Amino acid sequence: MYVFRSIFEKLKEKYGHPFALTIVFSPLIIMYTFVLRPALGPFVWVGDCVIYGTPIGFFAGHIIGRKAGASFGDAVFYPKQYLKTAPDIMSPIKGKITQKKHDEAIEELNNLLDEKPFSPEPYHILVELYANELNDPYRAMEMIESYFKQKKVYVFDENVEMLLLYADICQDHKYLQKAQAILEQEIKRKGYPELKRKRLATRLEAIKESIEL
Repeated sequence: MYVFRSIFEKLKEKYGHPFALTIVFSPLIIMYTFVLRPALGPFVWVGDCVIYGTPIGFFAGHIIGRKAGASFGDAVFYPKQYLKTAPDIMSPIKGKITQKKHDEAIEELNNLLDEKPFSPEPYHILVELYANELNDPYRAMEMIESYFKQKKVYVFDENVEMLLLYADICQDHKYLQKAQAILEQEIKRKGYPELKRKRLATRLEAIKESIEL
């Protein structure tokens, strides 16, 4: 499964979920036909790849929708403890932040992180809460650093938003070298879509220019 996950990540980064799902699932379909229908020969195996594999990628990526396809792919290749937190759990917490019930929101977010330490949403909401609502940018910085120092970091959209926020805080408080280090680290990480990687690269160049001034 690790091999398939690695292949999936590389194909997803370059071509998107539909293509990645097609290519990764097609060999699985071929192995299935090889075991259950070995007498029919290689033409049937290739046929199954085209007939079954391509619709899987197309259906997951386009008909259901690109975002749903992404969720389907991630659910197959990522363990449950790494997946995102259900929206119906997050919405009440966001409501408490809007109502200025910050202590309650922080407690619930920390409880979620105890259950799913790799989940990006609680981290993202917490760092924005500390940086924007509680005027504690240093605590936000610590949390972002902690997130990206974890043993395993999966690539989500929230990662990019946290990195950009980290860069903003570092620039405001003269920690440009720290921002440079973490951006360089994450740009090298496999799995970021090209557009997201370009956003990080653009921010990194701005940080470097500020350091040189």
